[in-house]
Amino acid sequence: MAFNGSDRGGLLSAGGILSIIAGVIGLGVGLLFVASESWWLMGMTPFHPAYSFMSLYMGFVGIWLVAEETGAWALVGSVLALVSVVAIMGGISAIKRESFGLSAAGAICGLPSGIFGVLAIIFVALARREFE
Repeated sequence: MAFNGSDRGGLLSAGGILSIIAGVIGLGVGLLFVASESWWLMGMTPFHPAYSFMSLYMGFVGIWLVAEETGAWALVGSVLALVSVVAIMGGISAIKRESFGLSAAGAICGLPSGIFGVLAIIFVALARREFE
């Protein structure tokens, strides 16, 4: 079926919503990484709180391993938070059908959250013709 312009498909909306969800999750985890580094450096906890945060959502295992290996929890958390903001902006762009480039970039930036990011990429890519 050809896209005639008046027809709004659900794939792009679903991709945008999934991208926003992935961005919110990533933003939360990134800010928790930054906060946990601050708590640990101030001596408020005898262990690094990010260990308990990672048990909440294991989709960020790769990011957690980078932070663990480098010891730069705040830096990794800040980068994750910034990438997650792009995912949220891309999700909003996909729902409004404004820019395919920003929508695709947002879906890709939602990838660290796991299945939400993967599905967002698939749905936005399949609905590319809705931007034309």
